[in-house]
Amino acid sequence: MINRKIINKLQALEIDWVEGICTPTVIEGDGKVLVSAEDGKCLADYYGEFLGGYPWIHPDLKEFAEKHGMFWEWQNPGCISLHIK
Repeated sequence: MINRKIINKLQALEIDWVEGICTPTVIEGDGKVLVSAEDGKCLADYYGEFLGGYPWIHPDLKEFAEKHGMFWEWQNPGCISLHIK
């Protein structure tokens, strides 16, 4: 079951990055909370082509997940999914 409060908090998250403040593109699918890595905001990069050659997730997203007792996992190269620890 998707927790609507977590989704709302994630959608309201303001991340200071690349070209100013951006908010994650949140997608609900298959009972999961997903954040796009393909929306051009560079909040996640599976191939690491822009950030050192390794899969990368923005530190603010990692901090958000930790704060809520969760973690991010790659759903596929195009998005990350939020999971309870």
